[in-house]
Amino acid sequence: MSARSRWIHSVCRLFSRSKDRLKHARPSNATPNNTVDPQRLRNSLAVRQSLGEAELAIGQPDHATAEHALARAATLGASADQVAPLSARVALMQAQTYRAMRLIECANPRVPAVRLLTNLIRLSAGQRTRAELDLGQWVAEADCPTEAVTLRAWLWMIEGHTDAAQRLLSRDEMENDPVARQLRLTIKMQTGHAADRRDVTDLLHRFSDEAITDRWADSLTLGQRRQADEVPLDRVELLAVELAAQPLAIRTLVEAQRYRPEADRIALIRRALLRIVDDLPEPLTAIEAIAQLAHLAGDNDDAFRWVQRGLKLAPYSAKLALLLNTIESDRDTNTARGISGRSALEHVAEAQPTWPDVQIALADRYRRDDLPAHAVEHLYRWLMRDPDQPQATAMLKEMAA
Repeated sequence: MSARSRWIHSVCRLFSRSKDRLKHARPSNATPNNTVDPQRLRNSLAVRQSLGEAELAIGQPDHATAEHALARAATLGASADQVAPLSARVALMQAQTYRAMRLIECANPRVPAVRLLTNLIRLSAGQRTRAELDLGQWVAEADCPTEAVTLRAWLWMIEGHTDAAQRLLSRDEMENDPVARQLRLTIKMQTGHAADRRDVTDLLHRFSDEAITDRWADSLTLGQRRQADEVPLDRVELLAVELAAQPLAIRTLVEAQRYRPEADRIALIRRALLRIVDDLPEPLTAIEAIAQLAHLAGDNDDAFRWVQRGLKLAPYSAKLALLLNTIESDRDTNTARGISGRSALEHVAEAQPTWPDVQIALADRYRRDDLPAHAVEHLYRWLMRDPDQPQATAMLKEMAA
């Protein structure tokens, strides 16, 4: 629900409650008072303006401005349904997962936008099973929004259940959804069907109004024998323009290369991102992508440089911390300068104690650095928070053997 819709809904409830109170307070022969309190109306308009400012600041992103605008909206009488979802988004962007969860619980869970955000927060908090159960029930409902269907399909996809993902994405209501199109192309790359020109041609025929689809197809159909450094400049420029306009596509393309890496495609995406990264208002996604692509290309020195830049911008990025840890395991890479992988993992593990991939990586890093006592202590702390954690238990048994 947009900020405008939430504001209208709140004002309608406000006036409804006012009329109910007046009805019970006045004598039966009194003349109804249909006037609107000017101060209340001014406050409502100010609430609307503050929520709009917060929404804009979140998109930039400018966390301080967003929090200030939301505090002002709350002071002016904004409802929890208006403030909580936006506040939760700010907390989630700052990697404050538990705070985001507490905030979103204050909003009406029956609102589709709130329900979707709740599941995104659950995924960030490591509560994947809970999110998948709710999304599974939701996609079976007739009025399920396309965003929820796409999220469930993406979870199926990254688990390797591409058939289940395809079934969701083939629904009639998903035909013209741009994110669903990205996932369909990603699945084709992942399953090896991307080289089938008939499939790609069919996608382009149906979605010819989407320029980004053309750029994706371009990245799929580069000559298999072309060397990475021979990627045509015009294709780099075209893809750079499209990725700058639709940065959501960046992660999709990189994920596809992680599942099925091909040197020429990696080179195309990497060069396109290098052209736009310094001009993006929020460059973190592009920085993470460049680092990942450099690592996939075997250029660990460049990957290390981009990881360092990213961690200075976002010290709690789990993706960068895990990648840095992987890079440092390569003894041929010079990692003597900058933030260490162990330090980065410690920061993220402290901020996100429920993320098992980070916790297990840190324990393994302690063991690799010949610090078994640190590893054992870390695993025991993890088990104190989550007594049923199988990975922590398994590692402790392995170390005791």
